[in-house]
Amino acid sequence: MTYAIEKSVPIPARVIRPMRGEGTLMWTFKTMDVGDSVFIAGKKNGEFTSPSTVIGRKFTSRAEEGGTRVWRIQ
Repeated sequence: MTYAIEKSVPIPARVIRPMRGEGTLMWTFKTMDVGDSVFIAGKKNGEFTSPSTVIGRKFTSRAEEGGTRVWRIQ
């Protein structure tokens, strides 16, 4: 499965727990620029550990219809 990095998707106000990625998803997190986001279909918050702890960058996530969106914030 591949993941599309999207730019200029605003972060909703409500904060949900961070996520962790694995395999292709972790590579996606590593290549994201600040402000980029990725939608992960079928994954709920709490199913991941924050990618921040794995790759040393800051991310935030929000639940969306059908999955979760993760933004790189720093």
